[in-house]
Amino acid sequence: RYAIGKLYKKGLFDTLYEPYWYVSYATPHCGSRRTNGGIVSAVATNVCKYGLSTTGLELLLEERVGNPLLIKMADPCKCYFQGLKLFKRRICYSLSLIHI
Repeated sequence: RYAIGKLYKKGLFDTLYEPYWYVSYATPHCGSRRTNGGIVSAVATNVCKYGLSTTGLELLLEERVGNPLLIKMADPCKCYFQGLKLFKRRICYSLSLIHI
């Protein structure tokens, strides 16, 4: 989705390509925060934070500067959302027990 926003901002979809299919998994676009307080949750959160660096902080919605990227990508006025609206077909998959 980030790449779609950047390509939209550069006008690529206006001139070269007509976006048709967008397929994604839910978790990277919904955040990955775990709040059950168990040991697995604490380990997963720390691995995500420190092992994945900036990407980990983005997934946990814990960025230190400004609004989190995932919040920006959900804003209907931003390029990420505008670019996504150009796709004729949009599908989001998830695992019901883990991701939602």
